[in-house]
Amino acid sequence: MQRQLPLLQKASIYLKGIWGVFAIGLFISGGFSLTEQLQDYDFDEDRYLTETTAVGTGEITAVFETEEYVDLISIYGYEYVFHSSIGDLDRISYALGIRHKVGDEVEIEFSKERPAVNRIMGMSNNLTNLSAILGIAIGAIGIIILFILGRRKIGLIESGEITMATLTKKKKTLFDLNDEPLYKMTFKYKAKDGITYTLTTKTITPKRLEDEKREFLFYHPENPKKALMLDKLPNYVTKYIRKNWSETLKKVKP
Repeated sequence: MQRQLPLLQKASIYLKGIWGVFAIGLFISGGFSLTEQLQDYDFDEDRYLTETTAVGTGEITAVFETEEYVDLISIYGYEYVFHSSIGDLDRISYALGIRHKVGDEVEIEFSKERPAVNRIMGMSNNLTNLSAILGIAIGAIGIIILFILGRRKIGLIESGEITMATLTKKKKTLFDLNDEPLYKMTFKYKAKDGITYTLTTKTITPKRLEDEKREFLFYHPENPKKALMLDKLPNYVTKYIRKNWSETLKKVKP
């Protein structure tokens, strides 16, 4: 009978601790932020002011500091009136720092096709640049990577062969993780094909991987080089396997 992990144990493997929570949180927060940004985003500027444009004149009617900034420099809003061929048009453009004062005459870039789409030359009508997309992208990439890695681990656990591995080398690296020293540990194990393989893994909790003379290991039946230590899994998953798959583990030859 094929081994089967419950949903909670699978979720623990997919999330990979704090990294999964961070990726999902970044994706969700980016989604909320993007929704807010899209409500005020001027897509006409991107569509019409990148094609055939002309230059007219306008006048600054108000200047105000926004709550947004880049590299500690505030973004300012410039209200203006554009003296267009279809009449005076009131708009707002944004830029870093103070560039103009009330009453200044400014050049206005406008669409020949739609003069109502315009902006102060060198500025933008969008206070935001849809930066939340970056957060969504990073979060999505993180989720995809965690899903792929988690799926591979679950595949080894549920369908792989189980054997015992022996620690052959333990070395403290130059790196720390969460203020804990990172160790590189190498194990050897023999697969059903009679060949002895090695697996090197890194951990900040070496005691989990050396508290027994030989440690349980899962490996791919067709590619034994793909392997996973039981005690390298989240503690919650390891405890479940040791308790509920005890009969299976007892059959593994030491």
